[in-house]
Amino acid sequence: MFSWKIPLEDWTKLSEGQHLCLEFESMVPPDGKKILWTLRIYPKGILGEERKNVQVCLEFEKDDYYDNDEDIPPFQIETAHRIRKSCETRPMDMSLSKCQSLWGIHSSVFKESSCYWLGEGESYPVNYVEDMAVNGFISFEFKMKTYVAPKLKLTFTGSKQEFVNNFGKFHQEAGDVMIVCGGREFSCHKLLLSSQSPVFKAMFEGDSKENKEGRVDIADCTPEAVEEFLYFLYFAMLRPARFTS
Repeated sequence: MFSWKIPLEDWTKLSEGQHLCLEFESMVPPDGKKILWTLRIYPKGILGEERKNVQVCLEFEKDDYYDNDEDIPPFQIETAHRIRKSCETRPMDMSLSKCQSLWGIHSSVFKESSCYWLGEGESYPVNYVEDMAVNGFISFEFKMKTYVAPKLKLTFTGSKQEFVNNFGKFHQEAGDVMIVCGGREFSCHKLLLSSQSPVFKAMFEGDSKENKEGRVDIADCTPEAVEEFLYFLYFAMLRPARFTS
């Protein structure tokens, strides 16, 4: 695990769209190549974003390590980060999902860009973090695990692989259908849901009420279960259990 003490003054002086850089090294499979990564943290959020949350981007200069994009080996990355509270005594445990963001990505996303946003939509609200400072410092913790292959043994190739790897970005864009359960609303995309589920496919291709209104009400389930189900449809992977109900 990596940990940094960020002076509160450095955190608060930044404006919207400005970022801090935190560097660390880790080895990636299969050959154990050591790579220098950079975490770009935006304390005031991104320019133009409606929801103002602290945003985190994982970056590495692939050209410094690989001759071309095809040389990037296939491996799975699982990351977690949190801002440590003064009352927090336990170490960050990814399996318990006590961290602010648990995010899984495939190395092929870096073929298009050297930067990947982590945990979009699940971060801390702007101006919330300042109250978590201790003795004038903010404790930022980050953990990353790498695997030779995705946990799910998927056999996507070509454009299908690219489509799945971009679901994370797609997930953050405004949808055209709302999934509603237990008072919570999840903005989704008919195209993606239809491609992943025959039930949604039949619903959105027909003359159904849900298709016309752009709203699907789910009554016989918990919001937490629906959230994890939708996460699986978008990212083709399961997260550790995040609820007990």
